[in-house]
Amino acid sequence: MNLRGIEINEKACLELAKLIGNKNVFQGSIFDYPTLEKEDISIIKGVLIHINPEMLPLVYEKLYESSSKFILIAEYYNPSPVTINYRGHTDKLFKRDFAGDFLINILNPSLLIMDLHTERIRHFRRMTLLGF
Repeated sequence: MNLRGIEINEKACLELAKLIGNKNVFQGSIFDYPTLEKEDISIIKGVLIHINPEMLPLVYEKLYESSSKFILIAEYYNPSPVTINYRGHTDKLFKRDFAGDFLINILNPSLLIMDLHTERIRHFRRMTLLGF
């Protein structure tokens, strides 16, 4: 299995490199990551909640461009966008319907929704983990 990781924190990069190898770790912002190759699955967890909402479409595009089959998003959920105080700072933590946003920004008929827990789908009322 090929694994790659994007991490902005230097210490976390060193730990990640121990697991997947130095050449498979990109240290820097997700915005600077070159999406040159596609993997079977793109996973993002605990990152979108820290992205300025105006920049989310760029990250959604990176996720989509990086995957040849599946996308897994695991983030805090709220049916409407809210800002949460984070370690005494404002505008550093956001909750929203990331799945719905992703679908609106990356609307592609070839997307197969495998498990989607979102307010925008009537049968589910909260998102814990979603995959496309």
